[in-house]
Amino acid sequence: MAVERVTWNPTTGYVLGIYKDGCLFKWDPVSDDNQVARMVVDEVEVSPDERLFITSDSNVLSKFGTLSISARFYDLRDSSINIWEPNSLIRLSDTEEALSKTASESQAPTSISQTSEACLVSLDPVYIVAAAPKGLLYCAANETGAVDLYEKSVGKVLELMKFLNFLTVDHLTWSDDGQYIAASDIGGNVIVKHLNHSSLATTTAKLEVQSMLTAKVKIDDSSIHQILFNGASTMLLIISRGLAQIWSVEDGSLDAVHGLERGVNRRWINHPLQKSFLLAFGPMDLKIFRWSDLAEVACLRFGDSWSRSHYGSSETNKGESLPQATLPLDAGHEDDIDRKVNRVMLTQDGKNILIQLSKVTTRGRSTKSLLIVEISSLVLTLDSTLIRFINSIDISSAALEKIEVPLGILSGGRLIFLDKDLWICTWKLDSIQDINAIKRHYFIPGDWVSAQYLHQCCILKDGTFLCPKGDEIAAIESTLGASEW
Repeated sequence: MAVERVTWNPTTGYVLGIYKDGCLFKWDPVSDDNQVARMVVDEVEVSPDERLFITSDSNVLSKFGTLSISARFYDLRDSSINIWEPNSLIRLSDTEEALSKTASESQAPTSISQTSEACLVSLDPVYIVAAAPKGLLYCAANETGAVDLYEKSVGKVLELMKFLNFLTVDHLTWSDDGQYIAASDIGGNVIVKHLNHSSLATTTAKLEVQSMLTAKVKIDDSSIHQILFNGASTMLLIISRGLAQIWSVEDGSLDAVHGLERGVNRRWINHPLQKSFLLAFGPMDLKIFRWSDLAEVACLRFGDSWSRSHYGSSETNKGESLPQATLPLDAGHEDDIDRKVNRVMLTQDGKNILIQLSKVTTRGRSTKSLLIVEISSLVLTLDSTLIRFINSIDISSAALEKIEVPLGILSGGRLIFLDKDLWICTWKLDSIQDINAIKRHYFIPGDWVSAQYLHQCCILKDGTFLCPKGDEIAAIESTLGASEW
């Protein structure tokens, strides 16, 4: 068979190569022994120490060598170079070094397992990651009640707070100005801290942390669903199954308690343009509440095409205004047993809101959906007593098959996400229905994060990717934050 590419290992004398059909082979010129790996690859290279080789194709990089002391490889793609130090190679290198000190020169470390490790075991794994809306700060909480503060350039800065009962932290949120951080545990305890991080760019020694609120919240028979600061960072909203509570951040008092029907079916954020209002995104509509008294002032339904394609046909026409009573909140198919909003985020470009939804039917079929709403379309008008439709970009089912975790929208109108193979990808919004327009940038090693914590991955405004990695946070810098990439 014709050969496309060859490389030589001078230590072993083996020739590694790729046939024209893409299959990898290893040939011993002395014994004429030839072995073929039934896999399709594009490139093959031998490491400088001649004890490891790597292959790559258009979708993935793979390691097939054994007993290597190399702990780093480089991946050149487009205008950037990625430097990788897989945990399995580092541990293998450390093991070989330890064995070399105790074994005789005639011994070889043949007992080392050749199986790649699939996960990283740690005592206190990171459970929640929350990035500040401004700047390069982020927080991480673990299952023992500790919350740590990080800065991209210096790593961990300090332990910000710790719940004394060692219960798992289940919510972590920043204020819009990045000056306050609130956390709650599964027992209903809430802590709020104020950060003076203006000096963080020069030294972390001058960072000032002030305790603002420590409270035990009455949460009926459920748990806390969400916590949210108001735009001025003076109030904290706490949502549970049937209650909405407003606490004063300044004096720690409980200012108001309101009954709230189906509040846990929604995700709440501040109105980006009108700070006196709250946006509560549900499976089929958006309700707008007033911060001062939590009164509902408007209800906006998602576009008619969204209703037909995901929750059954609709007899209303796009753009039509109807009395609020004629369109019940949870109208839909009778076989829908679970419909919820998984995630709502103000995107990094400051122009859009990204909404991820899911549905599970009585037949056990699970589907996910993704909507993009322009912030400019959400300005509250005087006709607040009527329901009206809002325009949104509805990502098609074929496109959704490529998306594992949506991460936001960067400058230049680029949707950024993790795909099914854990590649960081971007997709221009003006070509969002063309799956061939997806651009892959770099991949995340499979042993960095488990499926349980994958949804905690996030992107900073400058394009830095944050990923839980055992009891640490992996931060990958790139040029993705630039407007053109």
